[in-house]
Amino acid sequence: RAEDPRHTVVTATDVESVTWSAPSGLSLTKTAGPVIDANGSGREGVGDTVTYTFAVRNTGATTLTGVTVDDARIGVTGLACGATVAPGATASCSVTYTLTQADVDAGRIDNTATASATDPRGDAVTDDDAASVTIRPTTSVELTKTASAVTDLDGNGPDAGDTVEYAFSVRNTGSATLTRVTVDDPLLGLDDEVCTTTPLGPFAVQPCAGSYEIG
Repeated sequence: RAEDPRHTVVTATDVESVTWSAPSGLSLTKTAGPVIDANGSGREGVGDTVTYTFAVRNTGATTLTGVTVDDARIGVTGLACGATVAPGATASCSVTYTLTQADVDAGRIDNTATASATDPRGDAVTDDDAASVTIRPTTSVELTKTASAVTDLDGNGPDAGDTVEYAFSVRNTGSATLTRVTVDDPLLGLDDEVCTTTPLGPFAVQPCAGSYEIG
């Protein structure tokens, strides 16, 4: 603003714009709870559960929207964790996962989750975090052995040369899958006798047999 010699006020205006890009960010903290004996079996195995908790903190200066969590290892896709999260605020969500036989046999679950959100500019903001769960299955077997009557091969009553047939039943009483089921019985000459090379799952039973000749 100024005045000319005739004392007329002369003015002019100007506009200057300043663009400031506010930073956007988030931080994911993933925690895994203990293995819960959901089926009441008294041991860690198939059907038991683990609860995962996801805490998504807005570490930027802009409000985030549509916060979701993905964790492919435990089958989580697009888990809603917060519609709107202000700067400095934290949104939390959780999911319960049921153990499979593969999990139990592996003895642990290692997995990584990804949190995603959208900032005011429409850009995606993400962060990852991992958690591990140790599974402690029980391993045990139960052997049942039965004997047949003496097979009188020569028809003159039980004596030398006649035989007795033995049946073995090996039951997996633990919660982990067993492999290479064998039986030892020195009397029958069975030394590390392989009953099956097929994996024996929990509660499954594998038969085996042996024969003894009376001397």
